[in-house]
Amino acid sequence: MPHFKRVVAVDLKPALLDPEGEAILGVLKHLGYPVQDVRVGRRIQLTVSADGPDDASALATEMAGRVLANPVMETFRVEGSPDERRDGAGGSVR
Repeated sequence: MPHFKRVVAVDLKPALLDPEGEAILGVLKHLGYPVQDVRVGRRIQLTVSADGPDDASALATEMAGRVLANPVMETFRVEGSPDERRDGAGGSVR
């Protein structure tokens, strides 16, 4: 079974305060950067075995919804690997 790379990006819901983002924003503004907002999230890289790219994305979505993100406080999105070939050719990790 081929392996596929997926990235799960997890962010706080927009309505929630982000104290870490606020701290970073304060430092960046103090240093003179023209930043208006900062939100801090997590990036989780997965390599999954699946029959195809759509199955790999479905598995990553299921894992994110059940384990990787807290649906009360966070949102998530699943991204494919940028080097994944759409034509099905290539090596064993896509």
